[in-house]
Amino acid sequence: MKTKLTTMLVVTAMLLTAAAPPAFAATGSSSLDLDVTQDADGTATVTVTRNGTAVENASVIVTADETYAGTGNYTTDANGTVSLPEPGTAVNVTVAATDSNETAATTTELTPVAEFEVGVDRNDDGSATVTVTRNDTAVENASVTVTADDAYAGTGNYTTDSNGTVTIAEPESTVTVTVEATDANDTATATAELTPADGLAVDVTQNADGAATVTVTRNGDAVENASVNVTADGDYAGVGTYATDANGTVSLPAPTTNVTVTVTATHDGDEATATADLTVEPVQNFGLLVKRFVHDLKSTGVSGPLGQQVSEFVTENNPSNENAKGPAEQSTGPPEHAAVNDGSGDSDDGTTNASGTDDAPGNSEHAPGRQNADEEHGPENEEANDEQNGNANGHDGNADEAESSDDPSSADSSSNDDSDDSDDSDDDRGNGNGGGPPDHANND
Repeated sequence: MKTKLTTMLVVTAMLLTAAAPPAFAATGSSSLDLDVTQDADGTATVTVTRNGTAVENASVIVTADETYAGTGNYTTDANGTVSLPEPGTAVNVTVAATDSNETAATTTELTPVAEFEVGVDRNDDGSATVTVTRNDTAVENASVTVTADDAYAGTGNYTTDSNGTVTIAEPESTVTVTVEATDANDTATATAELTPADGLAVDVTQNADGAATVTVTRNGDAVENASVNVTADGDYAGVGTYATDANGTVSLPAPTTNVTVTVTATHDGDEATATADLTVEPVQNFGLLVKRFVHDLKSTGVSGPLGQQVSEFVTENNPSNENAKGPAEQSTGPPEHAAVNDGSGDSDDGTTNASGTDDAPGNSEHAPGRQNADEEHGPENEEANDEQNGNANGHDGNADEAESSDDPSSADSSSNDDSDDSDDSDDDRGNGNGGGPPDHANND
Protein backbone atom coordinates (compact mmCIF):
# COMPACT_ATOMS: atom_id res chain seq x y z
CA MET A 1 0.00 0.00 0.00
CA LYS A 2 2.74 2.33 0.93
CA THR A 3 4.52 1.45 -2.29
CA LYS A 4 1.49 2.39 -4.42
CA LEU A 5 0.96 5.58 -2.50
CA THR A 6 4.59 6.66 -2.95
CA THR A 7 4.48 5.91 -6.64
CA MET A 8 1.37 8.04 -7.09
CA LEU A 9 2.93 10.97 -5.30
CA VAL A 10 6.02 10.85 -7.49
CA VAL A 11 3.94 10.70 -10.66
CA THR A 12 1.78 13.60 -9.51
CA ALA A 13 4.85 15.74 -8.78
CA MET A 14 6.30 15.03 -12.17
CA LEU A 15 3.07 16.04 -13.89
CA LEU A 16 2.92 19.32 -12.02
CA THR A 17 6.52 20.11 -12.91
CA ALA A 18 5.94 19.55 -16.62
CA ALA A 19 2.91 21.87 -16.68
CA ALA A 20 4.82 25.00 -15.42
CA PRO A 21 6.57 27.24 -18.23
CA PRO A 22 10.34 27.83 -18.16
CA ALA A 23 11.52 31.21 -16.68
CA PHE A 24 13.78 32.42 -19.76
CA ALA A 25 10.86 32.23 -22.18
CA ALA A 26 9.00 35.00 -20.46
CA THR A 27 9.20 38.08 -22.58
CA GLY A 28 7.34 41.28 -22.73
CA SER A 29 5.44 42.39 -25.91
CA SER A 30 7.55 44.31 -28.59
CA SER A 31 6.44 47.67 -30.38
CA LEU A 32 7.46 49.92 -33.31
CA ASP A 33 7.89 53.64 -32.54
CA LEU A 34 7.77 56.61 -35.03
CA ASP A 35 8.79 60.22 -34.53
CA VAL A 36 8.77 63.29 -36.92
CA THR A 37 10.84 66.38 -36.00
CA GLN A 38 11.19 69.61 -38.04
CA ASP A 39 14.71 71.05 -37.98
CA ALA A 40 15.81 74.69 -37.81
CA ASP A 41 16.46 74.86 -41.55
CA GLY A 42 12.84 73.81 -42.27
CA THR A 43 13.58 70.21 -43.21
CA ALA A 44 12.01 67.30 -41.24
CA THR A 45 13.52 64.06 -39.90
CA VAL A 46 11.52 60.80 -39.54
CA THR A 47 12.97 58.35 -36.96
CA VAL A 48 11.83 54.67 -36.60
CA THR A 49 12.80 52.65 -33.51
CA ARG A 50 11.85 49.43 -31.79
CA ASN A 51 12.30 49.36 -28.07
CA GLY A 52 14.56 52.41 -28.34
CA THR A 53 16.73 50.86 -31.03
CA ALA A 54 17.01 52.31 -34.55
CA VAL A 55 15.26 50.22 -37.15
CA GLU A 56 17.14 50.05 -40.44
CA ASN A 57 15.35 49.38 -43.74
CA ALA A 58 11.93 50.11 -42.32
CA SER A 59 9.47 51.24 -45.01
CA VAL A 60 8.21 54.85 -44.64
CA ILE A 61 5.29 56.35 -46.59
CA VAL A 62 4.60 60.14 -46.53
CA THR A 63 1.36 61.73 -47.63
CA ALA A 64 0.10 65.34 -47.29
CA ASP A 65 -3.11 67.31 -47.44
CA GLU A 66 -1.45 69.94 -49.69
CA THR A 67 1.09 69.95 -52.43
CA TYR A 68 4.36 68.92 -50.86
CA ALA A 69 7.64 67.88 -52.45
CA GLY A 70 8.28 65.40 -49.62
CA THR A 71 5.45 62.96 -50.32
CA GLY A 72 6.51 59.46 -51.39
CA ASN A 73 8.09 56.17 -50.24
CA TYR A 74 11.34 55.97 -48.30
CA THR A 75 13.56 53.43 -46.49
CA THR A 76 15.24 54.19 -43.22
CA ASP A 77 19.02 54.31 -43.09
CA ALA A 78 21.30 52.69 -40.51
CA ASN A 79 20.24 55.34 -38.03
CA GLY A 80 16.58 54.48 -38.60
CA THR A 81 15.97 57.92 -40.16
CA VAL A 82 14.52 59.57 -43.30
CA SER A 83 14.94 63.25 -44.23
CA LEU A 84 12.04 65.25 -45.68
CA PRO A 85 12.40 68.62 -47.48
CA GLU A 86 11.23 72.00 -46.16
CA PRO A 87 7.71 72.78 -47.34
CA GLY A 88 6.96 75.85 -49.43
CA THR A 89 3.88 76.51 -47.35
CA ALA A 90 2.45 75.05 -44.15
CA VAL A 91 1.25 71.46 -44.72
CA ASN A 92 -0.10 68.51 -42.69
CA VAL A 93 1.80 65.31 -43.39
CA THR A 94 1.00 61.72 -42.41
CA VAL A 95 3.96 59.42 -41.95
CA ALA A 96 3.54 55.58 -41.68
CA ALA A 97 6.43 53.20 -40.90
CA THR A 98 6.29 49.39 -41.32
CA ASP A 99 8.77 46.72 -40.23
CA SER A 100 8.33 42.98 -39.53
CA ASN A 101 4.59 43.18 -39.94
CA GLU A 102 4.46 45.98 -37.42
CA THR A 103 3.22 49.46 -38.35
CA ALA A 104 3.36 52.82 -36.65
CA ALA A 105 1.90 56.11 -37.95
CA THR A 106 1.68 59.77 -36.99
CA THR A 107 0.41 63.11 -38.41
CA THR A 108 2.17 66.44 -37.94
CA GLU A 109 2.28 69.99 -39.42
CA LEU A 110 5.33 71.18 -41.27
CA THR A 111 5.88 74.91 -41.83
CA PRO A 112 8.48 76.83 -43.88
CA VAL A 113 11.26 78.49 -41.91
CA ALA A 114 11.33 82.29 -42.06
CA GLU A 115 14.49 82.94 -44.12
CA PHE A 116 16.10 86.25 -43.16
CA GLU A 117 18.65 87.34 -45.76
CA VAL A 118 20.79 90.32 -46.72
CA GLY A 119 22.39 90.99 -50.11
CA VAL A 120 24.80 93.59 -51.51
CA ASP A 121 24.60 94.64 -55.17
CA ARG A 122 27.01 97.09 -56.83
CA ASN A 123 25.43 99.80 -58.99
CA ASP A 124 26.78 101.19 -62.27
CA ASP A 125 27.76 104.46 -60.62
CA GLY A 126 29.97 102.64 -58.09
CA SER A 127 27.57 102.85 -55.17
CA ALA A 128 25.99 99.70 -53.69
CA THR A 129 22.48 98.70 -52.61
CA VAL A 130 21.93 96.59 -49.50
CA THR A 131 18.65 94.61 -49.54
CA VAL A 132 17.14 92.86 -46.51
CA THR A 133 14.38 90.24 -47.00
CA ARG A 134 12.48 87.63 -45.07
CA ASN A 135 11.07 84.82 -47.22
CA ASP A 136 11.84 87.04 -50.24
CA THR A 137 9.74 89.87 -48.81
CA ALA A 138 11.34 93.29 -48.15
CA VAL A 139 12.00 94.03 -44.48
CA GLU A 140 11.47 97.67 -43.51
CA ASN A 141 13.30 99.27 -40.57
CA ALA A 142 15.90 96.52 -40.31
CA SER A 143 19.19 97.64 -38.79
CA VAL A 144 22.18 97.50 -41.13
CA THR A 145 25.80 97.87 -40.04
CA VAL A 146 28.57 98.30 -42.64
CA THR A 147 32.25 97.74 -41.90
CA ALA A 148 35.22 97.62 -44.29
CA ASP A 149 38.79 96.33 -44.48
CA ASP A 150 40.08 99.75 -45.58
CA ALA A 151 39.15 103.43 -45.44
CA TYR A 152 35.62 103.76 -46.82
CA ALA A 153 33.09 106.58 -46.51
CA GLY A 154 30.18 104.12 -46.49
CA THR A 155 30.89 102.49 -43.12
CA GLY A 156 28.30 103.10 -40.39
CA ASN A 157 24.76 102.25 -39.26
CA TYR A 158 21.67 102.43 -41.46
CA THR A 159 17.96 101.57 -41.41
CA THR A 160 16.23 99.98 -44.38
CA ASP A 161 13.47 101.87 -46.18
CA SER A 162 10.05 100.54 -47.25
CA ASN A 163 11.77 98.58 -50.01
CA GLY A 164 14.06 96.91 -47.50
CA THR A 165 17.07 98.70 -49.01
CA VAL A 166 19.98 100.93 -48.03
CA THR A 167 22.34 102.69 -50.46
CA ILE A 168 26.01 102.96 -49.54
CA ALA A 169 28.56 105.23 -51.21
CA GLU A 170 30.94 104.55 -54.07
CA PRO A 171 34.45 103.78 -52.76
CA GLU A 172 37.48 105.77 -53.85
CA SER A 173 39.40 102.52 -54.24
CA THR A 174 38.59 98.82 -54.17
CA VAL A 175 37.38 97.77 -50.71
CA THR A 176 35.78 94.71 -49.08
CA VAL A 177 32.70 95.44 -46.96
CA THR A 178 30.87 93.30 -44.41
CA VAL A 179 27.16 94.03 -44.05
CA GLU A 180 25.17 92.76 -41.07
CA ALA A 181 21.37 93.07 -40.98
CA THR A 182 19.25 92.57 -37.86
CA ASP A 183 15.48 92.45 -37.40
CA ALA A 184 13.58 91.02 -34.43
CA ASN A 185 15.59 87.94 -33.48
CA ASP A 186 16.99 87.35 -36.93
CA THR A 187 20.49 88.23 -38.13
CA ALA A 188 22.06 87.85 -41.55
CA THR A 189 25.51 88.74 -42.86
CA ALA A 190 26.96 89.28 -46.32
CA THR A 191 30.41 90.22 -47.65
CA ALA A 192 31.08 92.01 -50.95
CA GLU A 193 33.91 93.70 -52.83
CA LEU A 194 33.18 97.24 -54.00
CA THR A 195 35.13 99.07 -56.71
CA PRO A 196 34.96 102.63 -58.07
CA ALA A 197 32.59 103.25 -60.94
CA ASP A 198 33.70 101.81 -64.25
CA GLY A 199 33.02 105.08 -66.03
CA LEU A 200 34.60 107.52 -68.46
CA ALA A 201 35.73 110.94 -67.24
CA VAL A 202 36.88 114.02 -69.20
CA ASP A 203 38.59 117.15 -67.93
CA VAL A 204 39.56 120.45 -69.62
CA THR A 205 42.43 122.56 -68.26
CA GLN A 206 43.70 125.86 -69.69
CA ASN A 207 47.47 126.18 -69.63
CA ALA A 208 49.57 129.26 -68.83
CA ASP A 209 50.12 129.96 -72.54
CA GLY A 210 46.36 130.08 -73.16
CA ALA A 211 46.17 126.68 -74.86
CA ALA A 212 43.99 123.97 -73.31
CA THR A 213 44.50 120.27 -72.56
CA VAL A 214 41.69 117.71 -72.64
CA THR A 215 42.30 114.58 -70.52
CA VAL A 216 40.17 111.42 -70.80
CA THR A 217 40.39 108.75 -68.07
CA ARG A 218 38.63 105.60 -66.94
CA ASN A 219 38.91 104.81 -63.24
CA GLY A 220 41.84 107.22 -63.10
CA ASP A 221 43.72 105.58 -65.97
CA ALA A 222 44.47 107.37 -69.25
CA VAL A 223 42.28 106.31 -72.18
CA GLU A 224 44.00 106.17 -75.55
CA ASN A 225 42.08 106.61 -78.83
CA ALA A 226 39.00 108.04 -77.17
CA SER A 227 36.99 110.24 -79.52
CA VAL A 228 36.84 113.88 -78.39
CA ASN A 229 34.38 116.34 -79.91
CA VAL A 230 34.80 120.06 -79.19
CA THR A 231 32.12 122.70 -79.73
CA ALA A 232 32.08 126.35 -78.68
CA ASP A 233 29.64 129.20 -78.16
CA GLY A 234 31.75 131.51 -80.34
CA ASP A 235 34.52 131.60 -82.92
CA TYR A 236 37.21 129.17 -81.86
CA ALA A 237 39.90 127.48 -83.94
CA GLY A 238 39.79 124.39 -81.70
CA VAL A 239 36.31 123.25 -82.70
CA GLY A 240 36.36 119.76 -84.20
CA THR A 241 36.89 116.06 -83.51
CA TYR A 242 40.08 114.58 -82.09
CA ALA A 243 41.49 111.26 -80.82
CA THR A 244 43.38 111.05 -77.52
CA ASP A 245 47.04 110.06 -77.50
CA ALA A 246 48.76 107.44 -75.35
CA ASN A 247 48.43 109.80 -72.37
CA GLY A 248 44.70 110.18 -72.91
CA THR A 249 45.12 113.83 -73.87
CA VAL A 250 44.24 116.23 -76.68
CA SER A 251 45.74 119.72 -77.09
CA LEU A 252 43.49 122.62 -78.01
CA PRO A 253 44.72 126.01 -79.28
CA ALA A 254 44.51 129.19 -77.25
CA PRO A 255 41.35 131.20 -77.99
CA THR A 256 41.52 134.61 -79.62
CA THR A 257 38.43 135.73 -77.70
CA ASN A 258 36.85 134.51 -74.50
CA VAL A 259 34.82 131.40 -75.31
CA THR A 260 33.00 128.53 -73.57
CA VAL A 261 33.78 125.08 -74.95
CA THR A 262 31.87 121.84 -74.51
CA VAL A 263 33.99 118.71 -74.75
CA THR A 264 32.40 115.27 -75.20
CA ALA A 265 34.53 112.13 -74.96
CA THR A 266 33.34 108.67 -76.07
CA HIS A 267 35.02 105.28 -75.73
CA ASP A 268 33.72 101.69 -75.74
CA GLY A 269 30.12 102.87 -75.60
CA ASP A 270 30.70 105.19 -72.64
CA GLU A 271 30.36 108.97 -72.84
CA ALA A 272 31.49 111.85 -70.64
CA THR A 273 31.06 115.60 -71.07
CA ALA A 274 32.78 118.64 -69.59
CA THR A 275 32.37 122.39 -70.09
CA ALA A 276 35.12 124.97 -69.62
CA ASP A 277 35.60 128.72 -70.06
CA LEU A 278 38.72 129.57 -72.06
CA THR A 279 39.90 133.15 -71.68
CA VAL A 280 42.33 135.38 -73.56
CA GLU A 281 45.25 136.89 -71.69
CA PRO A 282 45.93 140.55 -72.63
CA VAL A 283 48.65 140.79 -75.30
CA GLN A 284 50.47 144.13 -75.49
CA ASN A 285 52.38 143.24 -78.65
CA PHE A 286 50.02 142.83 -81.58
CA GLY A 287 52.73 141.08 -83.57
CA LEU A 288 52.97 138.45 -80.84
CA LEU A 289 49.21 137.96 -81.02
CA VAL A 290 49.44 137.40 -84.78
CA LYS A 291 52.32 134.96 -84.27
CA ARG A 292 50.26 133.03 -81.75
CA PHE A 293 47.33 132.91 -84.18
CA VAL A 294 49.55 131.43 -86.91
CA HIS A 295 50.95 128.89 -84.46
CA ASP A 296 47.45 127.86 -83.43
CA LEU A 297 46.40 127.47 -87.06
CA LYS A 298 49.29 125.14 -87.73
CA SER A 299 48.70 123.15 -84.53
CA THR A 300 45.15 122.37 -85.66
CA GLY A 301 46.43 120.81 -88.88
CA VAL A 302 45.78 123.68 -91.27
CA SER A 303 48.16 123.41 -94.21
CA GLY A 304 48.85 125.45 -97.31
CA PRO A 305 48.90 129.24 -97.63
CA LEU A 306 47.71 130.95 -94.48
CA GLY A 307 47.60 134.47 -95.93
CA GLN A 308 43.82 134.74 -96.16
CA GLN A 309 43.23 133.57 -92.57
CA VAL A 310 45.99 135.79 -91.21
CA SER A 311 44.72 138.79 -93.19
CA GLU A 312 41.20 138.36 -91.82
CA PHE A 313 42.55 137.94 -88.30
CA VAL A 314 44.63 141.11 -88.54
CA THR A 315 41.69 143.06 -89.97
CA GLU A 316 39.36 141.93 -87.20
CA ASN A 317 41.76 142.20 -84.28
CA ASN A 318 44.02 145.17 -85.11
CA PRO A 319 44.05 147.39 -82.02
CA SER A 320 43.63 150.47 -84.26
CA ASN A 321 40.10 149.26 -84.95
CA GLU A 322 39.24 150.30 -81.42
CA ASN A 323 41.20 153.57 -81.52
CA ALA A 324 43.87 151.91 -79.45
CA LYS A 325 47.36 153.28 -79.63
CA GLY A 326 49.15 150.99 -82.08
CA PRO A 327 52.76 149.91 -82.15
CA ALA A 328 53.67 152.61 -84.73
CA GLU A 329 52.46 155.33 -82.41
CA GLN A 330 54.27 153.82 -79.50
CA SER A 331 57.68 153.45 -81.10
CA THR A 332 58.06 155.68 -84.20
CA GLY A 333 58.48 159.42 -84.87
CA PRO A 334 60.61 162.05 -83.13
CA PRO A 335 60.02 163.16 -79.56
CA GLU A 336 57.79 166.17 -79.10
CA HIS A 337 60.66 168.57 -78.34
CA ALA A 338 62.65 167.62 -81.46
CA ALA A 339 62.67 169.82 -84.59
CA VAL A 340 60.31 168.66 -87.33
CA ASN A 341 61.19 168.80 -91.00
CA ASP A 342 58.42 170.19 -93.21
CA GLY A 343 59.69 168.32 -96.26
CA SER A 344 61.13 171.37 -98.03
CA GLY A 345 64.71 170.63 -97.10
CA ASP A 346 64.75 173.41 -94.48
CA SER A 347 64.71 172.25 -90.92
CA ASP A 348 63.25 174.29 -88.14
CA ASP A 349 66.69 175.29 -86.95
CA GLY A 350 67.30 177.20 -90.19
CA THR A 351 69.61 174.58 -91.76
CA THR A 352 69.16 172.85 -95.06
CA ASN A 353 69.62 169.19 -95.96
CA ALA A 354 72.59 168.56 -98.17
CA SER A 355 70.31 167.18 -100.85
CA GLY A 356 67.45 169.55 -100.15
CA THR A 357 65.00 166.66 -100.60
CA ASP A 358 62.91 164.28 -98.53
CA ASP A 359 65.06 161.31 -99.53
CA ALA A 360 67.54 161.70 -96.70
CA PRO A 361 67.56 158.75 -94.30
CA GLY A 362 64.64 158.94 -91.90
CA ASN A 363 62.81 161.57 -93.98
CA SER A 364 61.68 159.32 -96.82
CA GLU A 365 58.03 158.40 -96.69
CA HIS A 366 59.18 154.79 -97.06
CA ALA A 367 61.37 154.92 -93.96
CA PRO A 368 60.43 152.33 -91.29
CA GLY A 369 57.55 153.53 -89.16
CA ARG A 370 57.16 156.77 -91.17
CA GLN A 371 54.14 155.87 -93.21
CA ASN A 372 52.14 154.33 -90.40
CA ALA A 373 52.96 157.20 -88.12
CA ASP A 374 51.81 159.80 -90.69
CA GLU A 375 48.63 157.90 -91.42
CA GLU A 376 47.73 157.26 -87.82
CA HIS A 377 48.57 160.75 -86.57
CA GLY A 378 45.81 162.21 -88.72
CA PRO A 379 44.83 165.85 -89.26
CA GLU A 380 45.00 166.79 -85.60
CA ASN A 381 48.68 165.88 -85.35
CA GLU A 382 49.44 167.59 -88.67
CA GLU A 383 47.94 170.82 -87.34
CA ALA A 384 49.98 170.45 -84.19
CA ASN A 385 53.13 169.96 -86.23
CA ASP A 386 52.34 173.03 -88.39
CA GLU A 387 51.80 175.09 -85.30
CA GLN A 388 55.05 173.84 -83.83
CA ASN A 389 56.88 174.57 -87.08
CA GLY A 390 55.47 178.09 -87.22
CA ASN A 391 56.60 178.86 -83.70
CA ALA A 392 60.05 177.49 -84.36
CA ASN A 393 60.47 179.42 -87.63
CA GLY A 394 59.27 182.62 -86.05
CA HIS A 395 61.75 182.26 -83.26
CA ASP A 396 64.66 181.55 -85.63
CA GLY A 397 63.69 184.48 -87.81
CA ASN A 398 63.94 186.96 -84.93
CA ALA A 399 67.31 185.57 -84.01
CA ASP A 400 68.57 186.02 -87.60
CA GLU A 401 67.42 189.66 -87.69
CA ALA A 402 69.28 190.35 -84.46
CA GLU A 403 72.49 188.81 -85.78
CA SER A 404 72.20 190.70 -89.07
CA SER A 405 71.91 194.10 -87.35
CA ASP A 406 74.91 193.46 -85.13
CA ASP A 407 77.21 191.83 -87.69
CA PRO A 408 76.97 192.82 -91.36
CA SER A 409 78.99 189.77 -92.32
CA SER A 410 76.56 187.42 -90.68
CA ALA A 411 74.93 186.60 -94.00
CA ASP A 412 78.26 185.52 -95.49
CA SER A 413 79.11 183.69 -92.34
CA SER A 414 75.76 181.93 -92.44
CA SER A 415 76.31 181.04 -96.06
CA ASN A 416 79.74 179.66 -95.27
CA ASP A 417 78.30 177.76 -92.35
CA ASP A 418 75.65 176.29 -94.61
CA SER A 419 78.34 175.33 -97.09
CA ASP A 420 80.37 173.73 -94.36
CA ASP A 421 77.24 171.90 -93.16
CA SER A 422 76.69 170.65 -96.69
CA ASP A 423 80.26 169.38 -96.88
CA ASP A 424 79.92 167.75 -93.51
CA SER A 425 76.65 166.18 -94.61
CA ASP A 426 78.33 164.74 -97.69
CA ASP A 427 81.16 163.40 -95.55
CA ASP A 428 78.77 161.99 -92.99
CA ARG A 429 76.78 160.14 -95.61
CA GLY A 430 79.95 158.46 -96.85
CA ASN A 431 78.77 155.44 -98.82
CA GLY A 432 75.17 156.47 -98.43
CA ASN A 433 74.37 154.46 -95.31
CA GLY A 434 75.78 156.91 -92.74
CA GLY A 435 78.76 154.61 -91.96
CA GLY A 436 82.54 155.20 -91.99
CA PRO A 437 84.94 156.71 -89.46
CA PRO A 438 85.20 160.48 -88.80
CA ASP A 439 87.88 162.54 -90.57
CA HIS A 440 90.09 162.80 -87.51
CA ALA A 441 90.25 159.03 -87.00
CA ASN A 442 93.60 157.37 -87.72
CA ASN A 443 93.81 155.59 -91.02
CA ASP A 444 96.71 153.22 -90.98
